[in-house]
Amino acid sequence: MTSTEEARRADIAAKAAAATETLSIPWQNGRRTLHVINVSLDNVLLNPNSHRIRSQVESHVNADQLQREPFSESAQDFIADILREFDGFQSLVDSLHESSQLEPGIITAEGVLINANNRAVALRDLNEKYIRVGVLPEEATTQEITELEARLQLAKDYKQDYTFTNELLFIQEQIDAGMSYEDLAILLGKAQSRRPAHLRKGVADIEQSLRILQHIREVQEMSGKAIKLTFFDPHQSALVEADSAYQALREQDPAQARRVRDGRMAGVLVGVTYRNLRNWDSDHFLRDYVEPQFDHGDLLTAIDSSSIAGDGQDAGDGLDIFEETGQEDRPVDPSRMLAAAAQRYGADDEATVGGITKRELFDGLHERFTQAAEEKGLDLRDERRKLRPIDLVVDARKKVSRAREALKNAQTERGFDRGKFGYEIRRLRKELDSLAEAGGLDG
Repeated sequence: MTSTEEARRADIAAKAAAATETLSIPWQNGRRTLHVINVSLDNVLLNPNSHRIRSQVESHVNADQLQREPFSESAQDFIADILREFDGFQSLVDSLHESSQLEPGIITAEGVLINANNRAVALRDLNEKYIRVGVLPEEATTQEITELEARLQLAKDYKQDYTFTNELLFIQEQIDAGMSYEDLAILLGKAQSRRPAHLRKGVADIEQSLRILQHIREVQEMSGKAIKLTFFDPHQSALVEADSAYQALREQDPAQARRVRDGRMAGVLVGVTYRNLRNWDSDHFLRDYVEPQFDHGDLLTAIDSSSIAGDGQDAGDGLDIFEETGQEDRPVDPSRMLAAAAQRYGADDEATVGGITKRELFDGLHERFTQAAEEKGLDLRDERRKLRPIDLVVDARKKVSRAREALKNAQTERGFDRGKFGYEIRRLRKELDSLAEAGGLDG
């Protein structure tokens, strides 16, 4: 341990021993009281393992250095820059400028911040000298600190949620560490209680998160790690819906389920909106709307030239989304479309592979996917227009049936207006006759 680290620990320990202010925090199955101190901002370390920035750290251009030397001056500067990029950081700076620090953060005995990293950077930007923090006990374990962080920063009642991919990483880490699906669902607020129905829903959410992360990892592998984890943060809705569509088909037709999911992920990579991707719910969309957008030109040639697992590559364990696709000689293979987009993701826009540039490939897929979705949307609107009069007649019939039941009770009441009732019946018959005539149903 260097003298700087020794000095930091000694300073924090001495101030904690003399502290008069305390802070109560959730700890294991109860509460714990911490001593609150004012510590120099020079004596705190930004947490490289904070689950609020794990995805950003992994995706950073200097990720290797951040992993090797996370507490070096340059790595700490990188982390500070990451934190400044989050939505709401400038509002935090403005708030601290107006009101100073209202709530203490939490720090380890070694000086690593748990939940006040943003505040520390903001206070430094304001040229403040100190930050108020509660000091964790020396014996606090990594798992205890992780659970504390989750309760403070990931629970639904906390002010700052994690990004989508940071939550996925947190879930995977806790499952790998041995936490049960049920306990994790409770910890993250995905299950409201331990009632069986609540736990089933929470566990299903945890399982979906794990599937989505594994799917993301497989696509990253296809890209040669060119696709960064943070790329997927804006696409949460698309990925959740793609997994739901996959699960709905998986039991009865796993090959079709993969085609739906691979097609949707290819759409995500080339920038198709999640609303348009919703249309890809079965092979019906692939056959009737996507395939007609393609001819046997350079775009299909580039797609067909892409290698997928099952062509001699190892798909790895787990979901194996690039394994034997059950494509049944379809002219357009969603797994190859996904492979084509993923493998070329990190290339220069003008780099040519398979006879076309990356930009031509991405624009071509985007245009065809979007056109297919728009055409299906038009067909659905036409179909809804055809069904609308029938639906309205069905609703009217049901209301007439309810009116007949209501009439039985109403006729026994004094003051029932039989004349008005008869008048409305005659009007209804007139409308029905007019409707039948308009529909060519005179007889």
